[in-house]
Amino acid sequence: MIALENVSRRFGFLWANRGVSIEVCRGEIHGIVGENGAGKSTLLKILSGHLQADAGRILLDGKPVHFRSPGDAAQAGIGLVHQHLQIFPQLTALENVVLGMEPKAFGFLRRKRARRRCGELCEIFGFSVPLDAPAGELPFAGRQQIEILRSLYREVRVLLLDEPTSLLSPPEINRFFRFLVSLRLQGRTVVLVSHRLEEVMEAADRISVLRRGKCLGTFVPREVTVEELAERIVAGSRVGDEPSLSRSGGEPSVVDHRKEGKPKGIVFRMIHARGGGSEYEAGLNDVTLEVGEGEILGIGAIVGNGERTLARMISGMMPCREGSIHFLERDISSLPVWERRELGLRWLPANTFEEALLPRRPLWENLLMGHHRPLASRPWGWFRREEIRAWGEACLAMGDVVHGGLGEPLESLSGGNQQKLALTRVLAGSPRLIVMEQPGRGLDIRARRNLWERLGRMSIQGVSFVIISHDVEELLSCCHRVGILFRGRLAGVAAAQSVSVECIGRWMLGLT
Repeated sequence: MIALENVSRRFGFLWANRGVSIEVCRGEIHGIVGENGAGKSTLLKILSGHLQADAGRILLDGKPVHFRSPGDAAQAGIGLVHQHLQIFPQLTALENVVLGMEPKAFGFLRRKRARRRCGELCEIFGFSVPLDAPAGELPFAGRQQIEILRSLYREVRVLLLDEPTSLLSPPEINRFFRFLVSLRLQGRTVVLVSHRLEEVMEAADRISVLRRGKCLGTFVPREVTVEELAERIVAGSRVGDEPSLSRSGGEPSVVDHRKEGKPKGIVFRMIHARGGGSEYEAGLNDVTLEVGEGEILGIGAIVGNGERTLARMISGMMPCREGSIHFLERDISSLPVWERRELGLRWLPANTFEEALLPRRPLWENLLMGHHRPLASRPWGWFRREEIRAWGEACLAMGDVVHGGLGEPLESLSGGNQQKLALTRVLAGSPRLIVMEQPGRGLDIRARRNLWERLGRMSIQGVSFVIISHDVEELLSCCHRVGILFRGRLAGVAAAQSVSVECIGRWMLGLT
């Protein structure tokens, strides 16, 4: 169906892909896995015409093709759903889907025809997209469905998916994989890039492993285990070193920092908080919680149950309509974001690419945001180039960010390395409390392990964390306590070591 032969692509001195050869069969779900920076996203961009290879060729139905643009690839029946969704938030869902292929009569958009076709696709594939709603107001799953519908509307034969489940909740992931099966039954081809090995093993017919831009081989899931795939990805690291959880409901592995005893004192308190909410996101309803010094508190929630509202209310991005918020024995309910930051309160949003980073600006500028005052010289406020370079290189080395230089634009990094940079920035300096939404998004096995270890070291030093996630394993791998947010209410908090994966999963669904 579609094949890559000895494809190479280089960015400056970094090889993203080097001599990659992969063949994908018609009607196949083909998984591609690898560590951050292995070249997975670059490969999809070459297949979809967003980038051109420096060497090698693409074969479609046995014939060489060359895509100079995404339009060329779309005409050949190839569509890409990006890791960072490419939608226009001000336009409606329907307008985003048909953009560029609008059915027209006498120069006017034929909305009824477009709506009818989109409605048919939604019915066939089980989507529930409000076509008249502004795309920017929809939750991540709804916006992702818009991008998929855009490709299906163009009748693509090959659908490329880059980290499609990174911000989906467990029920949404199950629906998504049912959608992939329906695509396969129609004879369409899917190329699936993901760091979640268990999901790829379950969904894919074959799996190719990339490491440092090279393809190490293609495997059939029934002939290889998750552990064997992980070993090939990390190339020599022992899989047993990764903090893991028992899939059968056993006790999660205990990270060393959780043996240090109880928190010394309360640094953050939210009392009877109410506020926020929208058609797609529950508001907080009488939420009370406390975070101790050096404590890692996990908040589990399925998308739409108020997790975004909670993070924004703590950080100051959203007002607390009722109740109060206290940090370091001070009422910060009415303080703006910058004053909370001055006190040592940091926030990492779930969608860092859109809400925390500047894709077209150089790495050093992205790192410097929020840290510019301590690094500025006195009294004039100028930056010393050598000092900035040394600080930036130290930060990137600490975060294990693979890059081509501090002057490179952020968008030149892989999605996983962009997330590492965002994490590095929020962890730098002297924070006292860090609110993190989906911190493990897009990170490979090694990077996740390094992150949990770093959070553990910082917690021992007295830094507190609130980790908000729908990934149960992420919560139980590093948190001291875990609470569940359901329909805007905090449904209790329990010690992480006393609950199982299945127990937390049921609580997140509102089951007892």
